Amino acid sequence: MRLCAQILDLQVRFAGTDENPLEALARIRAGGRPRPCAEASSSKGSSALSPKQRRRLSPLGRLAADALWALPEEARSGAAWVFASRWGDIESAMTEIERAARGEDVSPTKFAVSVHNGIAAQLSIASSHRAPSTAIAGGPFSLEAGFEAAVGLLTEHERAALIVYDAKPPAEFGAEGLAWAAALLLGPQLESSDPAEFERLQALGPVAALRTRPLRPGEAVDAAVDAPGGFPPALETLAWLLFDDALTLEHVGRHAAHVWAKTARFAPRGAPSGTAR
Repeated sequence: MRLCAQILDLQVRFAGTDENPLEALARIRAGGRPRPCAEASSSKGSSALSPKQRRRLSPLGRLAADALWALPEEARSGAAWVFASRWGDIESAMTEIERAARGEDVSPTKFAVSVHNGIAAQLSIASSHRAPSTAIAGGPFSLEAGFEAAVGLLTEHERAALIVYDAKPPAEFGAEGLAWAAALLLGPQLESSDPAEFERLQALGPVAALRTRPLRPGEAVDAAVDAPGGFPPALETLAWLLFDDALTLEHVGRHAAHVWAKTARFAPRGAPSGTAR
């Protein structure tokens, strides 16, 4: 089955850099690293949170807030939310697990925000969000899992915000990586027989479609599936949505291939340079 949604907005953020996020994404895609911050700067997104809420959020949570708050207001008012992450706040979770293993007390507050839906819960409280919200993990293909969930929610809601994020794997994993977050505002695929209305709908943003297919005999699995760091499939997909003229993209997993298609590249309506750290 093919799942379709219209991309109304797309925001990307990276930790530790004040470089334009799209330029940073292009640099990472080419094998480089984002340009480090020249000096401390505040996060536009997380500045909407109270000081207490900011303290409770992890750096990854503030980064997710930065991406979400960069979307239009409708993304935080009536839109359904889907949070998708391969690792989530795994560093915080591992810290609490290690404390428990040493026989030390586990912090209830830190434990509450280290679970996989911790960031979703904190941002829901911060924005008084009362629409449906879910947090899922799909391994290296968490973006695909999140897109599938968001399209499902669009059957009952006019808009869905898909927030995808990950942090650098813990040092114990021995892997390179970086902290990043992206937020997509999605709407249902709309059509019209009226030429003027159809043109208006097309101007709102490109339509993206996703389907899965069985593996072909001898088909090689993407290297990123077994690599905890590096350039993840989610960032590759976001770069494809933003930069590539190719209308299809394919990722091969262990059990199936994920095939993306789009009607056109997404044209950003503005890319603030500030990011959370």
